[in-house]
Amino acid sequence: MLAEYMKQLQEEMQIAGDFSTEPPGTFVLPLGENVAVKLSPLNQGFYLSSSIAPCPQVKKEAFLGYLLQGNLFGQGTKDAILGTSEDGNLLTLSKAVEYTVDYKKFKDILEDFINNVDFWREEALRHK
Repeated sequence: MLAEYMKQLQEEMQIAGDFSTEPPGTFVLPLGENVAVKLSPLNQGFYLSSSIAPCPQVKKEAFLGYLLQGNLFGQGTKDAILGTSEDGNLLTLSKAVEYTVDYKKFKDILEDFINNVDFWREEALRHK
């Protein structure tokens, strides 16, 4: 399913290149400077993840509280989850879609996810 949808997206958006990566069935969609969305297949559905930006070090606790508010009931993330990398240096966003969707729903979910990446990247960079 994921491979078919990525191929259809590439054709529709007239994007050149091969976004497949290891392990097989996984794709990386570059969004810009050091930002990409990784799409991985699940038994049913798919998983989206992205490193967004460096986590602000100035008033870090206040910013992390802001992230928690964004996560609250999925309101600020459209049901994705904000977090940090294991070392706490990068802001991350992830979302599991654990059900089968049609192409239109897939595209809508991906668009919402990309919009969230853009929004939270701006918030992190603005916080500096």
